[in-house]
Amino acid sequence: MVAISRGLSRIFPGLALSFGVACGDDPQGAPSTDAVTPEADAVSSLDARAAGGGETVRPDRGVDLDADTPLDVPTERPDGGRRAEVQPTPRPADLPGADDLTQPVPAGRARAGRVDVDAERLTGPEANCRVGDYRLDNGLIQTCIQDADTFSIFSFAGGTLIDAHRADRPGTDLLLEVLFSPGLGATSVERIGIVRDGADGGPAILRVDGRATASRLLQGVLPGTFVPPDLAVTTEYTVAPDSDSIQIDTWVEADVTGGTALLADAVFFGDRTFSFLPNRKRDDRPVGDLPWIAAEGLGVAYRFERDGGPLQVIPLPANELPLNPVTYGTQSLFVGDQFHVRRRLIVGGDDVESIRPSMPGTLATVLTGPPGAWVGVTDAEGRFVTRARIDASGRRALQLPPGTWQWHLYDERTGPSGTFEAGGETALAVSAPGRVRVVAQDQNGQGIGVRVRLERDNGEVRLEFVVDDTTFVLPPGRWRAVTTRGWHFEVDEREFEVRPGEETRVDLTLQEVFPFEGWTSGEFHQHASPSMDSEVAIERRLLSNLTEGVGFMAPSEHDVVFDFRPVAERLGYSERIRILTGTEISPLYGHFGAYGLPSLPDEAGFGGIELPTFENGRWRVKRPPELVAAARARGAEILQINHARGATSSWFDHMNLVAGDPLELLDEQEFTRDFDTMEVFNDVDAFCALFQDWLGFWNQGWRITGIGNSDTHSEDRAPGYPRNYMPTLADKPEGVEPAEVFDALRAGRVIVGGGLLLDFPGNVGPGDTISASAGSLDLRLRVRSPSWSRADWIYVLVNGQLVVERAVDSVDEDLVDFDGTVEVPIPRDAWVVVLTTGQNLRYVASGRPTFAFSNPIGVDVDGGGVTPVGPGPVHRFGFGYCE
Repeated sequence: MVAISRGLSRIFPGLALSFGVACGDDPQGAPSTDAVTPEADAVSSLDARAAGGGETVRPDRGVDLDADTPLDVPTERPDGGRRAEVQPTPRPADLPGADDLTQPVPAGRARAGRVDVDAERLTGPEANCRVGDYRLDNGLIQTCIQDADTFSIFSFAGGTLIDAHRADRPGTDLLLEVLFSPGLGATSVERIGIVRDGADGGPAILRVDGRATASRLLQGVLPGTFVPPDLAVTTEYTVAPDSDSIQIDTWVEADVTGGTALLADAVFFGDRTFSFLPNRKRDDRPVGDLPWIAAEGLGVAYRFERDGGPLQVIPLPANELPLNPVTYGTQSLFVGDQFHVRRRLIVGGDDVESIRPSMPGTLATVLTGPPGAWVGVTDAEGRFVTRARIDASGRRALQLPPGTWQWHLYDERTGPSGTFEAGGETALAVSAPGRVRVVAQDQNGQGIGVRVRLERDNGEVRLEFVVDDTTFVLPPGRWRAVTTRGWHFEVDEREFEVRPGEETRVDLTLQEVFPFEGWTSGEFHQHASPSMDSEVAIERRLLSNLTEGVGFMAPSEHDVVFDFRPVAERLGYSERIRILTGTEISPLYGHFGAYGLPSLPDEAGFGGIELPTFENGRWRVKRPPELVAAARARGAEILQINHARGATSSWFDHMNLVAGDPLELLDEQEFTRDFDTMEVFNDVDAFCALFQDWLGFWNQGWRITGIGNSDTHSEDRAPGYPRNYMPTLADKPEGVEPAEVFDALRAGRVIVGGGLLLDFPGNVGPGDTISASAGSLDLRLRVRSPSWSRADWIYVLVNGQLVVERAVDSVDEDLVDFDGTVEVPIPRDAWVVVLTTGQNLRYVASGRPTFAFSNPIGVDVDGGGVTPVGPGPVHRFGFGYCE
């Protein structure tokens, strides 16, 4: 989300004005210069359905411009306006459509209908088709268009194309969404319905009428920018009999006011696809005219093109986003003017070759090689002409112009390559991959999940998640494997040879050196493909947690409450990891976790908290107290402050918070104490500052639980570093109940560990309060580490001040680095925090700090409970990695 805001602001400085200016009696649509700064008065949010649903709701879409602001926009034409040559289908959109969408569509026919039961929904890894949505199908392809409501966080309303796959390949949908984006905004939905149902032998047509409006996503991070003029928008989706494409026609009309806007489509091919730019090199950015763009994945491929002209793709610097903004130029419309654009989404099979446009004068060419190999074909300068996948028979037919072409395995940058001539049959000099079967178990012979990092001499690195007994393929050669399961288990390092076409078995036994005894562990901040800035497939994210050995995972997708429990059930892992529900509320100036929220598939963002609101003629982002209140109203059990220092979206930096200063000095309209937890560890370099902030909060009576999270957006950064340990009554870590987790967080019964295990043998621990006399406290503590790590220092802080600094005499091989009593001076009521550190980790989170810290233990000296010492300076550590 931060990448979106930074990227757009870099690419389009000042363009919000030119994209969003409207004209008429009351000019609207331009951003306020202070739009990013929230207003003083709180308002309720704009209801998503009111903004873009079945009712006609047209609030002002911007703010008044200053009187001296020049308006280079059109005025009303005396002739009534220019009209598009092609007009919408002259029929009402009121047909009921086909009754049973589960039946195949015969050749020569098309069909439109509404999804009434689950069996009629399209399926696939990225499928979002729901009951109430619409389908347009023929004998070759099947597609789904949202009803007025939306699952997306990009817009307030639906009416967009969300699923598509070949009719003979159910379960292969990888499309996320294609939506019209005037002024880089979105459109509302006032009416949606079937125009033609195909029963007469003609095409199936669905029409959506609405208006240009702001994007929910962009108004949540850049309020007041990219707000289009108030234009009427009509879109028709057409599937003709025997066509492999869905045609998209959009008409934009200045019916009540003129305006100037960049007209565009936001094409989200989906995280599980690989994008393709014709006539471009591998790492080229999509600059200049393109005849079409494409993407491919397992079982499906897509090509997007425009009738009558090339595409212009806006190059986003945040390349992890699955978004291709395709523009059709800035259009100035007088009142009465109309603009029309026609596009197509072609739906193919396994590869780009299946959807590539035919070219005259080409020669039939065949490539042979290992089944399943993905092959890129380029010209002599390395520009792609196509990509193809060798089929199960070991062959792939292509159509290429005469000449010499290059081939290479495009998923291996250092892999085999060669040249060939068009018009013949070429055997690729590629060895068949080998199969590797990994069987993983613990010392008792029980199957376990493990993370296997593979590397070979050419620098290629792969990551495999193995659960019990897993087989995968690797290119032939010598491989080095490092297998881990967090730091509760020993590490396995070995080499093995992969031979072409053969299976290699690897048996792994990892010893558990730190069994969980009445404890569980997990984390509260990680991302997968439901977040727009993560490409990790949901199945891979689940496996990445399972193979780290955490007891529970709490997903935190940006503004999406995605439920991983059905994924675990489908994969058969429901009993092996506990899954909570949650989201990361992601305005520009601060990110906040909310856990225990219900996942609501029929609502935008699956019930995520809506960030923007529209009041007094302008958009703004709700302030933290408003967002927190909305999350509590939705049922949030735990609210968490995320990465509050050192980033664009750091809340404490935004508020100019100074550690130890009175909290009463903070702006009450921006600040709230209604949080249960805060990330003390997220980014390494912010740890010292956040630790200091946290100590200062406790000194002022804000008993906020400190936690540590990975905030991983990728596969190579493992979840569970760091992790949060808490007690459970369950007989195994994954048996913990969500209520136990939430209670432990609220009570502060949490210890954070990153390669070290810290605990307090006996009857006292974090979240407890003990009675003691003034003087000193003998505190027993224990620090453990795996054989490949160690603790070097123990620090004890009392009321935010460092009172004990003790070196630990241990070596890597020691499992118990320290087990003893530390004398802690206690002059008055106190909160006691223990921090222990060591050398940087060698495995799991290689090169990152080794540490653990406790939440406070209360010491009541005067018998009246722990009285906070109040505001004032607190200790700040100066670890090198913090600066």
